[in-house]
Amino acid sequence: MPISNVDGYEDGHFKHVYDDLIAPACGLANYKAFRADDVTSSSHIHLEILRELIDAPMAICDLSTRNPNVLFELGIRQAFNKPVVLIQEEGTPKIFDISPIRYLEYSKKLKYRDVLQKQEELSKWLMTTREAYQDGTDSSSIISLLGLQNGASVPHLDTSEQQTISMQIIQSELRSIKELIASPAGKDFADEVKRKKKSTSAFQELNFRFQALVNHPNMDWGHARELYDDILLYRYTASLSESEKKQVDYLQATVNTWLKHKSEN
Repeated sequence: MPISNVDGYEDGHFKHVYDDLIAPACGLANYKAFRADDVTSSSHIHLEILRELIDAPMAICDLSTRNPNVLFELGIRQAFNKPVVLIQEEGTPKIFDISPIRYLEYSKKLKYRDVLQKQEELSKWLMTTREAYQDGTDSSSIISLLGLQNGASVPHLDTSEQQTISMQIIQSELRSIKELIASPAGKDFADEVKRKKKSTSAFQELNFRFQALVNHPNMDWGHARELYDDILLYRYTASLSESEKKQVDYLQATVNTWLKHKSEN
């Protein structure tokens, strides 16, 4: 299932699917739920995720958004002939290549009673799939459907071979990072970071001058007026978030009050 937020869904939607539907169903079937983002390794996270994916006694794949990572992980499970249960949101178009494999549908709305019912159904699917896998009649296995004898297996690698593979992965990741930086999206991101840094620096300067005004109420009127003008210029020329605008508006209002007070006295 998708780990991050997905366009067209509320933030955290698939986290709710996991917490409210998948994890409880796993518990009912005597499994401990584990998701890819639960991997805490600080080294080669991709290898750790693959290892967990291959070694897990059971896997649930949510096809709702046709997420490429989900389909890749489903392919890994199938290649190694490991049991898997497919679920998807109601209305999700079928994927032709895996259409022979049955799947459980759930409602996007995640209403309480519907979720309880689907928890029970999913737990039964997990237990049924486990039993079918153990006696060799798992209809969700492409290996079994094709009449093949064995699935893929992980070869034993010595330390030097493991280090070579790790280095290849690191090099691949570095190439991906370089490509991202060189892409239009990467350049836009870099420009945005620079803009934010420049904007933050300008605000810090204004705030420093504001604090000087507050701490020295006898400051020259002309300096205060210059500060007010600079705040106005910053407010309407810088690209600010709503929270940043509120901070600048506070500075502007406070300096304006100070100027009015000085003008009246």
